[in-house]
Amino acid sequence: MVRILRAAAEEGQHEGREAAAALATSALRARVPPEHRDEFDALLAEARLTYRLRDERNFFGDALAVGRDPSGLGSVQAGEILVTPSTSPTFNVVLPLLGALVTERGGALSRAAIVAREYGLPAVVGCPAALEAIQSGVRLKVDGTTGEVRILG
Repeated sequence: MVRILRAAAEEGQHEGREAAAALATSALRARVPPEHRDEFDALLAEARLTYRLRDERNFFGDALAVGRDPSGLGSVQAGEILVTPSTSPTFNVVLPLLGALVTERGGALSRAAIVAREYGLPAVVGCPAALEAIQSGVRLKVDGTTGEVRILG
């Protein structure tokens, strides 16, 4: 993608953000079935079609609250949201099953944040007292973009 952007800029077609927007629009249009491209173009022309280049991930699911003892990891079901004080390599076995991750400790460069990014998981790290507030089985919404965890019931 970087080579395509550079080539477009060198040819004087686009510069900077304009090149990225044009490339994204072109790539998006290529995925639209031919019979719907006129409608796509009309929506784009009216500026009613928008897209985001940043990662926006929300996940709704049931919580599995695991304390400091990782023995509770054996009961993880696919799509559950793991709520824990922090992660360790022991947690790697369940990461592919998770829908999202919430930890009480950590920051952008913590192990939990790094492995969540690697697995494409929405995650909120550094959420103090999460285990006190969230019980297993509670329905949650985890917004990995804003860092918000909502208890839905």
